[in-house]
Amino acid sequence: GGSGRTVSDRAVSIRAALEARGVALRVSASDGLGAALGAASGADVVLACGSGVTWESEDRRTLKLDQHDLLAGLAAARKAGTLAAPLVVAVMAPGQVAVSPWAEGADGVVAMFLAGQETGNAWADALLGAVNPSGKLPVTFPLKDEDMAPPCTGAASDHCVYSEGLAPSWRGLIGRDVGFAFGSGLSYTTFSYSWVHFPEPERAGGATLSVAVTNVGMVPGAEVVQLYLTFPAGAGEPPLVLRGFEKT
Repeated sequence: GGSGRTVSDRAVSIRAALEARGVALRVSASDGLGAALGAASGADVVLACGSGVTWESEDRRTLKLDQHDLLAGLAAARKAGTLAAPLVVAVMAPGQVAVSPWAEGADGVVAMFLAGQETGNAWADALLGAVNPSGKLPVTFPLKDEDMAPPCTGAASDHCVYSEGLAPSWRGLIGRDVGFAFGSGLSYTTFSYSWVHFPEPERAGGATLSVAVTNVGMVPGAEVVQLYLTFPAGAGEPPLVLRGFEKT
């Protein structure tokens, strides 16, 4: 929301894109758990969509998705065995998402953030395997709202104190239980890493290192190699700092 809001008259929904690819759908368009379980009866897979909204000039009041309660109900049904089909949660949100307790009960979680008018086609490509996802999270998904700095909203927004220093967002969550960590992300294949040149200090300063990345799975894919550095304990820096990445 806000001055940058643009609504395309050619936007493609997830439903329209999947149906255009020949996928037979039984749809529950409400956020009601009973209706969702009814539509899911006998299905091969359950795709549960959750979204969030943000706007200018004010913090989001919660990191929960608008469909948080529905997703939690479906996850509980999946864990209890009353939902037989695999549960895949499709996340569309403008930033971080609090994922507990629904993530623990889901068989798969896919996040796409803000993809524009081709959102539905992009989802169909990823979900049906036409494209092998290779993205990595640019934020950490916490378990719950309380894991993050509280929102600066309402009367309190006139005076908000942020005391995180150099460790806001994902850096402040290193070493703590989280849903999905900054830099994580799976694909439909598996990659193995091995040292080619173990880190070796150079006389002029710095160090040289290299690794080999091998696709050991069954389908083509891409991997993003990431380099994190740790500063000496007395430097006052966050526990880990991302200092390089390469998609291969």
